Amino acid sequence: MFPILKGPQISLVFPELSLMRHLLDIYFDIHNIILPIIHRPTFERSLADKLHERNESFGAVVLLMCAIACRYSDDPRVTHPIVSSTSNTGWNLFNQVDRLRRTRLVGHQLYDAQVYALAAGFLDGLSPPQGPWTMVGVGLRVMQDVGVHRRMHTEKKTLENELWKRCFWVLVIMDRSFSNLLGRSCAIQDEGFDVDLPSSCDDEYLEHPDPGKAFKQPPGIPSKMDYLISMIRLNQILAFSQRTLYSTRKSRLILGYVGNRWENHIVSSLESALGKWADSVPPHRMMLSR
Repeated sequence: MFPILKGPQISLVFPELSLMRHLLDIYFDIHNIILPIIHRPTFERSLADKLHERNESFGAVVLLMCAIACRYSDDPRVTHPIVSSTSNTGWNLFNQVDRLRRTRLVGHQLYDAQVYALAAGFLDGLSPPQGPWTMVGVGLRVMQDVGVHRRMHTEKKTLENELWKRCFWVLVIMDRSFSNLLGRSCAIQDEGFDVDLPSSCDDEYLEHPDPGKAFKQPPGIPSKMDYLISMIRLNQILAFSQRTLYSTRKSRLILGYVGNRWENHIVSSLESALGKWADSVPPHRMMLSR
């Protein structure tokens, strides 16, 4: 599934083991629960096998996960990120990821796509929004190059396909959020993809020795993935508003939004969609967001 590349060690400098473990725990507890692009069981196996010391792409994933976690840590070995300084742990880890300065043209791994999502997550709030907006756009181009934006016509679900799908949707959410903030066009529109939503199944249930029992969320155990799924559906409403109320005159003419009453009709449609979305949010997701 995820290649274990043998070869010389790569030239990345990781935090000392105890600090790295501390930061990775923070990442999973705070960040990944909201934007779940990393499958923890697989990640832990790869980390224990020291894949980060042999595979540059996986090493970059580890560094960026730690960099994101730095802002939430009160460990004295971590200096909290300050935009005007690069002498702290988070920025030092981020700046090692050379992949961000040279885009691969072919042969993308899942780790490469995750790097762009993680880099945008780190830059969010720590740099001008143009930085993460651009990073997300490149990540979505990687997704399109691999073909993740199209529905996978297969009855068999695989862990790797599910993780590609999660990463794609997280990038879509971020793209629309940053584009809305900047008043700019999104990198990909709804008509440009038809990939399914992520499975409502937590990490620990995606794998099972019996393939027939994989991807089965146990009855009575609410899925943490419902948060992401609800965010995706809300994000689709945002995308609709961007293409209608906040679009160019030329775009509105093409879509047929002309006349004196079209704005009232769109606002009414958005209000109805938001009401239906609020009613569809699972109760356990509402409790988490408070």
